[in-house]
Amino acid sequence: MRYSTGLSKAQTHALFTLVEAEFLAGGSTQKVPPVLGLFESMIVALRYLRTNHTETEIAETIGVSQATVSRAVTALTPLLELALT
Repeated sequence: MRYSTGLSKAQTHALFTLVEAEFLAGGSTQKVPPVLGLFESMIVALRYLRTNHTETEIAETIGVSQATVSRAVTALTPLLELALT
């Protein structure tokens, strides 16, 4: 996980706790793609923001459509912002 997100396993789980709290509090108006779930959507968004790979590249790597990656990034970016500020 460190290579793709830049975070250790412990840091990733700590961030997920914050993101999940924001999600449950209604911090995003976007729905999380059901095929990924909240945790994997967060990983996808972190990968997208950190590596600057295209959505299509990430989608091919994890075996979902580009649209699914787009929905994950759109839903999780505001949650990550809220969690990190």
